[in-house]
Amino acid sequence: MLMQFLSSPISQWLLNLLFESLLILAPIAALTSFAKSRLSSASTHLLWCAGLIAIAMLPLVPILFSWAPNAASTTNGLTVFTVTANSAQLSDSSALILAPLVTALYCIVAFALLLSLSRSWWHLRNLDALASACNDLDCQQLFSKLVEDKEIRRPVQLKISRAVNSPVSYGLWRPVVLLPETAMQWSTSTRKQILVHELSHIHRLDWLTMLVARIICALFWINPLTWHALREMNEAAEKSCDAEVYRHNDEHIGYAENLLRLAKQQSSPHDSPLLAQPMFGRNSLDGRIRSILERRLPPRSSRMLKAFVAFTLLISSIGFNQLSLVAAQDNLEDQEYLPIRAIAPMYPRRAADEEIEGWALFSFTVTAQGTVDPDSVAVVDIEPAGYFERSSENALLQFEFEPRIVNGEAVAVEGVQYLFRYHLQDEGEPNFNRPPPEARNRNND
Repeated sequence: MLMQFLSSPISQWLLNLLFESLLILAPIAALTSFAKSRLSSASTHLLWCAGLIAIAMLPLVPILFSWAPNAASTTNGLTVFTVTANSAQLSDSSALILAPLVTALYCIVAFALLLSLSRSWWHLRNLDALASACNDLDCQQLFSKLVEDKEIRRPVQLKISRAVNSPVSYGLWRPVVLLPETAMQWSTSTRKQILVHELSHIHRLDWLTMLVARIICALFWINPLTWHALREMNEAAEKSCDAEVYRHNDEHIGYAENLLRLAKQQSSPHDSPLLAQPMFGRNSLDGRIRSILERRLPPRSSRMLKAFVAFTLLISSIGFNQLSLVAAQDNLEDQEYLPIRAIAPMYPRRAADEEIEGWALFSFTVTAQGTVDPDSVAVVDIEPAGYFERSSENALLQFEFEPRIVNGEAVAVEGVQYLFRYHLQDEGEPNFNRPPPEARNRNND
């Protein structure tokens, strides 16, 4: 049953998705691990962002949705599929039930993660609504000067809230820097360091990349490397913003001391929304302080790194680009309908147990959208009856085609016929009580 389930289209799609995403993220994990001392935090962040965006584009690649059947040939204009009975193909009701259950479980977990993300969004909106504007004149003047120095063109707000105990920044069009109430007791130099850090997040659009990364993790939750990528991304973003604080001065030791002191001064922990990464997050604080004390100033991203990121995105999106090119060409010239996705039918368990071989000839309509019209599927001929109808029809309804193009427009094609031949063995002549249509055609020629 396990082999049978793994051979189903749904499980193949999930396994292919997992495998392809691992192929993209694993080299990035290896590169950021072995070249950690030579890569800047900004470069590490860029690599993980590119990797997550690349796997988000995987479902757009049509090759992941194409599974070829055991054998297909064309005889006298009739497309023939040969299905051989084996342990991976025998249909079993338990396996047929298991595939939808696994799909439902996958969707439920993804939906739950997206729901948690939406709750975090609502929590963030409530925090923003309850926060008050900073009325300290010196703090506002310092904030305005730093915004100008960072060349941030969007309107940025500075707010105070008793509901947080760590500075956070969030928002895209009208970003907000939210400070805890204790920030009013900080020294001017400490405020400057904290504000530079949070404004660096806003300048780098870190909130947007974190939002996109969390959505991708929710949709691709089955891949553990996506969650590793999210953690590495967040840590790299924090380290990169830390570096901006001490890039042009000698405050790295004082900044590290302030981070540690303010983190220890946190009162009872408040729940930080997922969409607002706290500055004093304990999971990454130790590594950040070590980096600050070692004064690792991030170099500018090299051309080789930018080329690697561009190449990763290009390879991941090539399937989508090919689809666009094909669609553009279809509008310019006529073409016949072409199969792009064919699902091999399961050999019915009852037929295999009774050692029955046979065939089924189906007629159907290919719609202008390239799908099989369910109402048009009809059995033209079958031998023997009562065994192969359901298996053949279930597979046929999943076929997809490039539609026929006439005068630049997609049109439906009626009367398409496919023949499914069911053999118990790979070799040898099949034992048909009545020969299938293509055999009869050869005898008549």
